[in-house]
Amino acid sequence: MKLLSYFSGTSNSYIIGQDDGGEAILVDPDKLDVVLLGLIEANNFDITTALVTHSHERYIRGLRILKRVYNIRIISGYEEIGDFKSEFAGVGDRIEASGIGIETLNLEEWLAEGRIFRIGNLLFTGNILSAGYIEDSIPPEKRTLLIDDIQKKIMAISEELLILPSCGPPSTISAELRWNPCFQPQRQTCAVKPNTLL
Repeated sequence: MKLLSYFSGTSNSYIIGQDDGGEAILVDPDKLDVVLLGLIEANNFDITTALVTHSHERYIRGLRILKRVYNIRIISGYEEIGDFKSEFAGVGDRIEASGIGIETLNLEEWLAEGRIFRIGNLLFTGNILSAGYIEDSIPPEKRTLLIDDIQKKIMAISEELLILPSCGPPSTISAELRWNPCFQPQRQTCAVKPNTLL
């Protein structure tokens, strides 16, 4: 399997497909510009699925052009996203799309509509988790519960999983367990958001 990443200037998008091209998945299609189209074409990919981790505009604004260029299936935690119908991915569901197995992870309380998708050893976390950072737009007492839930349900899966966020740099579960202040016994600096370009 081949993984390609693309940074639009505001967020990350990812393409997953077979090494020799063919059907592929685009995760969080922010922009479908000349650079991304070139990347898709250079690898002989035909985007047949769009996975959406969250409905924020910067994760879906590429859908309009994507739908014009490719015949895609949209999968998300919504029945509609933007102006388009979406296939609803329930928490804990296993789906096959573009010839690839996809699992939605169970953080039900925190992902009312957003989703974390797992494909093999790749974990597409949206805005919930990136290198050294856990979503901080929720009240502190609920954030502590979110951190505990992530630690129990995601950090226990496999230390070699690659964390691929919509915003921020990638990481691995082993790196987060070792370096992310939110997963340390004393969480004094856990609320500090890392410096980003956003």
